[in-house]
Order: sequence, then C-alpha cells, then structure tokens
Amino acid sequence: MITLAIIILVMGLFALYNTSQRAKLGSSDFEKWLQSNPRRSKTLSAASVLVALLLLIRATGFGAGVFYTLVAVMAILSLLILLVPLIQMLREN
Repeated sequence: MITLAIIILVMGLFALYNTSQRAKLGSSDFEKWLQSNPRRSKTLSAASVLVALLLLIRATGFGAGVFYTLVAVMAILSLLILLVPLIQMLREN
C-alpha cells in the first residue's frame, strides 16, 4: 500500500510541476494536456496528493503517515526539479 501511495504521489506532483508557467513543455501528449488545462491539472494533483496522504495515514498511522508524506513530497519534488529538465535536454540532443 505504501508503494501505491508513493506512485500516486509522484503522479500528482508531476502534474503539479507541469502546471508551472516556467516549466518547459514536454513532448508527450499527457504533458501538453497538463499545461493546457492548468485548473484541472491542479485539481487532479491536489486530489492525488490527498489520496496518497490518506493511504499513508491508513498504512502507518497519523503521525508517521503525515511525516512520511512530507518527507516523500520533499524528496520527489527535489528529484523532479533536477531530473525533468535533464531528461528533456537529453531528448533534444
């Protein structure tokens, strides 16, 4: 259940990352849809993060679930900010 929550969290945070105006538009149709529909994307990402939070709370308890979610959000966003531009740069070359 924890793995499922982390996957949902990654997808939600990736959707939130792609709603940024500064983020480069990706080549996939999904990334283009995320940037062209920012309101739906933000709603989808908030719902995904909330579902992941609830799954982690159910799996590990309230305090540990909230702490686990905060640590996972920090780690995932750090990786997204570092790796997504690098991957896009490598695709262009």
